[in-house]
Amino acid sequence: MLKEQEAFARVLEDRYSELKFISRGGFGSVWSAINEKLKRPEALKIITYTADTPEEKKITQEKLVNEVMNQAKAHINIVTIYDYFFTETPESYLFVITME
Repeated sequence: MLKEQEAFARVLEDRYSELKFISRGGFGSVWSAINEKLKRPEALKIITYTADTPEEKKITQEKLVNEVMNQAKAHINIVTIYDYFFTETPESYLFVITME
C-alpha cells in the first residue's frame, strides 16, 4: 500500500496534499485528500487501468468518462462529483474522480 500511495502522491502532488487511503473496492480505491487549489477536503476515487494500444486506451477512457457522466447526472442522494481527470504513474494509467 505504501508504494501505491507514494506513486499516487507523486502524480497528484500539484493538486492534492495529505493523501490517505480509505478503502478499496472492485473498481478502484478511495482516498481522502486536501484540494490545494480550493483548500477543501475531497474524496478521490482512483481507478487503475492498463491499455496495450493507443486505441485500447482511448476506448477505456471513453467508457470511464461515460460512467462518471452518468453518475454525475444521477439521483441527488448520490455523492456530488467535482471533477475527473486522467494521469499516469510509470506503472499504470489512472482515472481520478474527485467528489465530496
